[in-house]
Amino acid sequence: MLNIDIEQLRTLVRLIAQSQLVSVEVTVGDTCVSVKNRANHATTDTPTANTVADQQTTTRQPQAQTELAIHSPYVGRFKTAPDAISLTCVQVGDHVQVGDTIGYVASLARLLPVVSEHAGTVTSVLDHDARVEYDSVLVTLG
Repeated sequence: MLNIDIEQLRTLVRLIAQSQLVSVEVTVGDTCVSVKNRANHATTDTPTANTVADQQTTTRQPQAQTELAIHSPYVGRFKTAPDAISLTCVQVGDHVQVGDTIGYVASLARLLPVVSEHAGTVTSVLDHDARVEYDSVLVTLG
């Protein structure tokens, strides 16, 4: 079993995503974590999938620039609240800041918080108890 603090790992991923680094590898004892930044890719003369996606984004400017998605970092079931008696974390129309908990993913008998990496107003929220895969869209922000 790996001995990793999940909050420190999230912080590392956020820092890499906001930087110009392409990848980072951190080794502590027997544990090695490698993080690759999908947002920053090397520029080449050959078009890549990211370049094609960027070109498509420019044709759909109004929607692509105004909406941000918060993706699931886990596989499991999306929970809009930590338990049955608590209020939902976010609803359509709520304003979310970077670092706010937008929901939870129940995975392997654990309730794992999902933290927003973007700020904005919630335009849609996935249904409570919906099955999610890694990178599924949980919440969109406008």
